[in-house]
Amino acid sequence: MKILYIILFCSIQTFAQVAANSDVRKNELIEQCLTVMGGKQAWENTIWDKFNQDVIIEKIGNTNPYKIWVNLTTKQGKAFVNNTWVEHPDSLKVWMNKGYEIWVNDAYWLVMPFKLKDNGVNLKYLGYKKNSKQADCEVIELTFNNVGVTPENKYHIYFDNNTHLICEWSYFEKFSDNEPKMTTPWENYQKYGNILFNRGKFNLDNISVR
Repeated sequence: MKILYIILFCSIQTFAQVAANSDVRKNELIEQCLTVMGGKQAWENTIWDKFNQDVIIEKIGNTNPYKIWVNLTTKQGKAFVNNTWVEHPDSLKVWMNKGYEIWVNDAYWLVMPFKLKDNGVNLKYLGYKKNSKQADCEVIELTFNNVGVTPENKYHIYFDNNTHLICEWSYFEKFSDNEPKMTTPWENYQKYGNILFNRGKFNLDNISVR
């Protein structure tokens, strides 16, 4: 019994060390990526009014143009749709939700590495895996703790060993799914202001920073 106790104790210690090392490596990967993207200070000074959480969502063109001013915390604001201000409370609520959901979804494509620091995001280090191009990458699994528009989703995020940037991600519709619904490379990085953006599969256009 004494020998068995020692073996079990050693096993428990090993598991604890592995978990601790995984957390350390996970954080190192994220920090390396954020540094290459431009760093924390550049991020804090870019994109939208982070202090007040106010954003503007705009669709330009001749077909159903709109502009939405929405606060990401309160989901309050105003909307200008087809050259008319939205006045009815129920309609305005619909447009506020639309603006919020557009921002949440597009932000994960545009500024993913910085979103890894959001509250309610769960991260797990998965070690080395090959991406779709058979390159060895380190992978972090992302799930959500009842936050966002689709909290049941799961992502596997692949980090390039040379550039430290995210080079690919796999999207799982449910966190319990074993196979991804979609895998897409992240290759189209461009610098705007002082930080890099990935315009991603959907080729987000008209990006400007100040």
